[in-house]
Amino acid sequence: MNNFPVKFVFIGEVDHGKSSLIGRLALDTNSMPREHVKNIRQISKELGSETALAYFTDQLEEERKNNLTIDTTQIQLNSPGKNYVLIDTPGHLEFLKNMMTGVTHADAAILVIDATEGIKPQTQRHAFLAGFLGLRHIIIVVNKMDLASYSQRTFEEITQKLRSLLPAHTNQNISMVPASAKEAANISRRSSKTPWYKGPSLLEAMKSIRINQKKDSAPFCFPVQDVYKIGNENIIVGRIASGSVEQGQDITLLPSQKRATIRSLKVFDKETKKAQSRQSIGIALTTPLNVKRGDVLCDKKYRPQITTRFTGKVFWLSDKPLGLNQTILIRCATQETQCTVEKIEKKTDLALSKELKQNMNELKQNETAAIQFKANTALVVEDSNRVGELGRFVLQDNDHLLGVGIIK
Repeated sequence: MNNFPVKFVFIGEVDHGKSSLIGRLALDTNSMPREHVKNIRQISKELGSETALAYFTDQLEEERKNNLTIDTTQIQLNSPGKNYVLIDTPGHLEFLKNMMTGVTHADAAILVIDATEGIKPQTQRHAFLAGFLGLRHIIIVVNKMDLASYSQRTFEEITQKLRSLLPAHTNQNISMVPASAKEAANISRRSSKTPWYKGPSLLEAMKSIRINQKKDSAPFCFPVQDVYKIGNENIIVGRIASGSVEQGQDITLLPSQKRATIRSLKVFDKETKKAQSRQSIGIALTTPLNVKRGDVLCDKKYRPQITTRFTGKVFWLSDKPLGLNQTILIRCATQETQCTVEKIEKKTDLALSKELKQNMNELKQNETAAIQFKANTALVVEDSNRVGELGRFVLQDNDHLLGVGIIK
């Protein structure tokens, strides 16, 4: 098993305290250099506020002046025996694409809810997308408990309502923590302010999550990002989606189904005998093959589906509906092709949490449906629970994100 840091994405409604929670974790674990902490305090003073925990992740001047997160930001969190990367994402609806970018790079999610405001539409939307895009671990933090007088009843009302919403569309491993970033309650250690709470602190809940065993034991799968010519050698570069690979291993190139053997592996221009899931590597083959971006290298015994027709569950984001017989660009891993919508069924309205029986000729904003696509060129696809990179796709038009989908 590899030793990569576990990546947590912080999601939820705007102003519910995502950035502040990250700032508190960074302070409590001494993960920020002293000079950076000093700089934050000076900036806070200049902007007329107390030392703002959110400023540790809100890097842009506009973000600090307006108290909002626009872009995704990552910081390293150091904890004894384990390292983490914390990904802060924006809560505003217009920055949903940025939030989804953070989710696709994460291993687990931390959903933040303001104790005084409770569950908002964006809370539900973020929770849905986290599960929809494959995250199987989620920690729900009811933040700002200090403003709710650390009320057990408030915490239980919010968590019970959220539990009733989640099972309809996700099978995540869930834990729930009452907290206050401002007063450091239940962040790095249990607080005496919530004697009724017997669960872990946020940091303890994060430490309990185990990631990557499934990816490491899965078959080798490597979507090709590019091919570089270095001297007389072609170096195939990309990121291992699942499994591991060794020098001398026999592989298959998809969709052409041609065979070859790994001659050498390179990590940061240094040769290595073996590489594991999540590593970005360069591969040289013993047999010259016509390899291009969008191809997939995999273990010779692994057989993902090669098809021009597939069915995916789609969540539609655009205010312009997706129509029957419409052609749209689909990106899956490093593959991209035009696809035509052949059938729309099992449609659900996320906002109403109910199945829809009418108007099956289009998919509207915030609706999900099972859609049958016909692709112009063959795609290599897989069940999203087995190899997520081959089982997730996005729908685009002129680089505008219109929807996301998964293959089951």
